[in-house]
Amino acid sequence: MHEPFGRLQFPELIAQLNNHVPKEFSVSLDGINSVIAALIRDGLLFDTKTAGMVVHKDLQDFVVHDSIRDKTFEAFAAFVQEAKKTNQNLYAFGYCGRRTRDLRIAFYRNDLGAIRNTVIYTRVVLAGSEHSCNVLNPFNMEIFSRLSKPLQHYYLSDALSNSYVTGFGDKKLVQLASAFSFELTDSDGPLISTLTSVYLATGDAKALQELANKTNGRYPELIACQSLLAGNWGQAMIEFEIAIKSIRKITGRRKVAIDQLPGVMHALLHFPQNSPASRKKVLDIAGIMIQDWPDEYDHLGGLLRDAIEFQEGAQSSMTFSEKLSDRVSTKTTLLTQLVAFYLWSWLVPESKCPVKVQDIQEMESKYRALGFHWLQSEATKQLKRLNAVPANNSTQTPEDVAFELKFSQPPSLLELIQAEPVWLRPLNALRKLVESNTPTKDDSSERLVWEFLPSVTDFKLVPFI
Repeated sequence: MHEPFGRLQFPELIAQLNNHVPKEFSVSLDGINSVIAALIRDGLLFDTKTAGMVVHKDLQDFVVHDSIRDKTFEAFAAFVQEAKKTNQNLYAFGYCGRRTRDLRIAFYRNDLGAIRNTVIYTRVVLAGSEHSCNVLNPFNMEIFSRLSKPLQHYYLSDALSNSYVTGFGDKKLVQLASAFSFELTDSDGPLISTLTSVYLATGDAKALQELANKTNGRYPELIACQSLLAGNWGQAMIEFEIAIKSIRKITGRRKVAIDQLPGVMHALLHFPQNSPASRKKVLDIAGIMIQDWPDEYDHLGGLLRDAIEFQEGAQSSMTFSEKLSDRVSTKTTLLTQLVAFYLWSWLVPESKCPVKVQDIQEMESKYRALGFHWLQSEATKQLKRLNAVPANNSTQTPEDVAFELKFSQPPSLLELIQAEPVWLRPLNALRKLVESNTPTKDDSSERLVWEFLPSVTDFKLVPFI
């Protein structure tokens, strides 16, 4: 949202731009009220009641594109930035209107330094999220080509790294990521992570291999993602672990994670092992997600922690099921819902599914619209697990059909773990307790005895020392 304008500023703005604005668009102070009323009636302006008026978010960037073509952008930008400012403290403490305005101006001025200075207070996304600045929306290749290479890379990384998480974005950007000829340097690590995630989400194994070749094999996760798409999970895990060792060597840190979508997949591949070492690795990844990654990953990191507590026997199946439902009952991301379904189907499939059918249908539809065909295929298979079908099955394009045939062959991640019978869980929990409490020395003076107490429907194990 822009910082709101007052009614008196509209004619002042037009008066200052009289050399650029056609006469039929000029307006006097007397006529401004009727003009504003008409704009509000048509949904182009919104009266916030307490903070002035704002332009419809879908129009903000469209208007800027026109001003760039008409060469009036600098005049508009100068007037807006020179306008009387509201309390400067609001800028530092999260008032997003003026910050969004300044980001938009800096972006179209090709000023990457100003963008980085503007987001110093808090993370603000350029595009790809419901609450982003929404720059370059609608996407326009002509405007994009005017940006410097570093800003093009920054924009693509920022916008695309959110789109597969939230479902917001533009398919043209996804297609551009596959077709664009990137001149990558050592400083383009964030863009390489984003491209890896996009190519995995789209199921583009060829693009993953080309990027691996272009980066001279420095990113083993690119090979891991190819194995993941092929359903070769063991090989994918080997390559992911090689990537982790490489990141540790570069950063000098012990607790590290692979960025973005490959890091999420790496965490999920640890679940079949269900060993103390694998559970610790998942907890490390979840902690990094919550602490260092964007806020959109908070619920997902929490899901992974809850699942590990369940695997360790620290949560009952009922408690874990309730936590799954709580995590996805609030307004959460598509990726969180996708992972929640995996965890439910692997660990507690006898309970009620925490993700609603209509939410999975929406997920499938949004991934289809963005061209994230592998994620779309996973959502489709989740629907089939619930004996449901995609909501927009009749609108498939030939491209959709081709990708569905392609991804009908490799097994879905739903098959990564076969859910264990309910009666076996207490015994496995006992085994895990023994694994995690191995004595350091033999103490023959004490013995742990378990009393077996059967009942009609279940049994209890009571320890005695």
